[in-house]
Amino acid sequence: MKLFTKEMIRPLYYGSLFNACGGGEYSDHLPLIVERFIEENGPVSCISLDDFPENGTALTAGIMGSMLESSLQTGKEGVQVVSRLCEQLDITYDAIFTIEASSLNVLFPILIAGLLKTPIIDGDCMGRAFPEFQMTTAEAIGEKIAPMSIVTPKGEYYYFDDLENLLFEVQAREIVSHENGLAYFAGFPLDARRLRSVMLPKTLSFAYEIGSCFMEASSYGRLLEEIIEVTKNSIYGSAIELFVGTVSTIEPAHDGGRNWTNFSMEGVGSYQNSRFSILTQNEALIAFRDDQIAAMVPDLITLIDLRTLRPLSCSSLHEQMKVAVLGIPAPVRLKSPAMLTVLGPACFGYNQEYVPLEKIYSHWYFG
Repeated sequence: MKLFTKEMIRPLYYGSLFNACGGGEYSDHLPLIVERFIEENGPVSCISLDDFPENGTALTAGIMGSMLESSLQTGKEGVQVVSRLCEQLDITYDAIFTIEASSLNVLFPILIAGLLKTPIIDGDCMGRAFPEFQMTTAEAIGEKIAPMSIVTPKGEYYYFDDLENLLFEVQAREIVSHENGLAYFAGFPLDARRLRSVMLPKTLSFAYEIGSCFMEASSYGRLLEEIIEVTKNSIYGSAIELFVGTVSTIEPAHDGGRNWTNFSMEGVGSYQNSRFSILTQNEALIAFRDDQIAAMVPDLITLIDLRTLRPLSCSSLHEQMKVAVLGIPAPVRLKSPAMLTVLGPACFGYNQEYVPLEKIYSHWYFG
C-alpha cells in the first residue's frame, strides 16, 4: 500500500491531464481542495490490485460533466452518492476505484476515498480518456456497470439497475445536460475476482510518474527524455515524438456521421515544411502527418505547451500556439479485438482499421 501525500497531488494532476489525450480540464480549484484535505487529515491510502482482499468489495465513484461548471465542490457530493447507493443495496465497501484515470477523474475519486477513510485502487478501466461510459474494459468482457446511482448538484437522486452500459451512458448524459453539465456517480460494485478482470493495473502510479516529469522540467528535450523513460517501463509502450509545430487553424470537420474538430499545425525545426492535423471529439483520436496516418485511438495522442512545458487540453489550444505532439502505445489489452469493438476508430465514426503506433513507426520501436 502507498500513500498519496499533499506533495503528490500536483504531479498526479499533470499526469492525469497528460493521459487525458487533450480531453482534460484545467482547474486549480480541485487540486487545492485535495491538497488542503490531505494537509488537514493526512494522506490517502492507495492499494494495488494484488493487495485487494479476496473477500472485499470495491465501488467506483466520480464526477460526470465539467468541474469547471461549478467552483463549489467539496467532495461531500461524492460521499453522498456512495452512501445512498450502499443504503439502497445494503452493501459495504473496502475501496474506491476510478473508471477513468485521467484529468479530474483521478483527483475527485481520491478526495472521495479520503473523506470516506477508505483506500483508492491503483488502476482504472480505460487506461486513458474516452468520452463515454461504455468505452471500458468492462464492456468488452460483458460486465454491466449497473447498478449505478447519480446525485445532481441540487441533491436529486437517480438509481439505475440492470441497464446495458450504453443505455446508462445515454440516460446519465441526459441528466447531466439538465443539471448545468455536472453530476456525481457511484456504483459498479465488484468483488476481487471481477475487479481484477476489468482493471488495468497501476494507472494511478503511471499518472503520478508522468506528472513528476513536468514538475521540474528545464527544457522540452529533457522532459521528452523523462517521459520516454517512464513510458517504456510501464504497461504502456514507449512514447514517441510525433510532431513539433505551430497551431495554424482550428475548424469543425465531419466524418462518419460524427462532428469533429480539426487542429492543423505547421512544422518547425526538423518538421519544417511538414503539416500535421489532429481530429478530436473532445479527446485527440486520429492524427495525420502530411495526409498520412500518424496515430489513432486507442493509442494516446497527447500535447505539450512548449512555452510552459505543461500538458495541454484541446480546449486550451489556440492559433499560433507552439506545441509538441507525443504518441504513446496503449496498454496491450486495449488493442485486443474485443476492446477495439468498444473503443477503436470505428466507434467514433472513423471508418478505418486501427493501425498501432508500433507498426506506423516500426523503425523507432524495433530498429
